[in-house]
Amino acid sequence: MPYASFHEMNQADLDTVEVPAGGFILTRDAGNLYIVDTEGNRVKIQPDIIMIPTEAEREAMLAPIPYKLYAIMETGMLYSYTTDWLQLAGKEHPIPITVPEYEIDTPYADANITADRVGTFVPDASIADLVTDIAVVCAEGTATVTCTSDYPVFGTLIII
Repeated sequence: MPYASFHEMNQADLDTVEVPAGGFILTRDAGNLYIVDTEGNRVKIQPDIIMIPTEAEREAMLAPIPYKLYAIMETGMLYSYTTDWLQLAGKEHPIPITVPEYEIDTPYADANITADRVGTFVPDASIADLVTDIAVVCAEGTATVTCTSDYPVFGTLIII
């Protein structure tokens, strides 16, 4: 079973450095985050990441910002926070499925999705403050995101 991996490089090197499928890439100079899909394409999943020097500092955070991505410089681990921490890189799990520009309430079909997989949804930064009660439900072959909002909601769906 493949491992998710975390890689750092400059934006100019994005297309020249080989990174395995499921790998996350952080561009140090531009602060962009990408995931490599099964065909080797780099898919931008979040333009802003909160960099934290150590795991101890992450664990000591009193009020992490929900739906942001946190990169730990000490370990190279990548986390998301909703109501609890979700480790996105550094543990054994199937290759993540990333769906950029996913629209809420639309079932996403993929034969690799199983009921035991976990999903997270990162709303687009322009609407993140307008979205509450996000839930991702994975079932055999589909994943669906629901939330509370008075506006159309879109963002990045990540299934690990």
